[in-house]
Amino acid sequence: MEADLGTSSAVVTFADELAAYIQPFRQAVINCSFLRQAATGSLSLRHCRAWVSQQYHYVNQFPAWLGMLLRKVDNPECRDALMINLYEERTHPKLWMRFATAWGLSEEQIVTTELCPEMQALNDYLSRLAFDGHVAEAGAALCMGLEGISKNIIESVGPALFQYYNGREGVALDKSSLAWLTVHSDVDPQHVHEGALLVNRYATTPSVQAKAKFAARRALEFLQLGFDGVHRRYGA
Repeated sequence: MEADLGTSSAVVTFADELAAYIQPFRQAVINCSFLRQAATGSLSLRHCRAWVSQQYHYVNQFPAWLGMLLRKVDNPECRDALMINLYEERTHPKLWMRFATAWGLSEEQIVTTELCPEMQALNDYLSRLAFDGHVAEAGAALCMGLEGISKNIIESVGPALFQYYNGREGVALDKSSLAWLTVHSDVDPQHVHEGALLVNRYATTPSVQAKAKFAARRALEFLQLGFDGVHRRYGA
């Protein structure tokens, strides 16, 4: 993992410390049964369709969570970076919907899907954190924790999805439908950098730093629970 998150590599910032702290929790997500099976093509189509439907509701709410975070940010540099992030994220629900419908689902099926409790818990936690959490907590969870793992997940399973599932029972994955994966692989590392600027700016006391660490860790734990919940509830 790179130590430099917006400052001289000779200086260890809180963002560096946070990134090191959450790395085991990021790895636990990557190693979960759902993603490991997706990477080998052994995950069922029912699992895949459940996941893209459930995940749509997370992707659809992400811009709102960033918007609630933005209201708390008064530093001009952090605000400008977060506004760019928010502008980009507002285009992503449509991209995910395009990805989800490529699995042979209708938009109505996706929008009306009932969330499993674990995915609901992830979304509810992030809504609460964005609404009434400290700016450093929300920034750590959303930007460094969750946006920070997107590229890893995409690299882990993205090629396998096309290799093992394209053309099966109504699945039609192409460059257009995979645009969400391509875009996030490109932009999320920059969003992590912006998140580092934010937590370094606002997590300036041991108490706030501890809260930011917990928030990022808990967001990743809920994300793993979400994958586990879909994996368990949508078996054959």
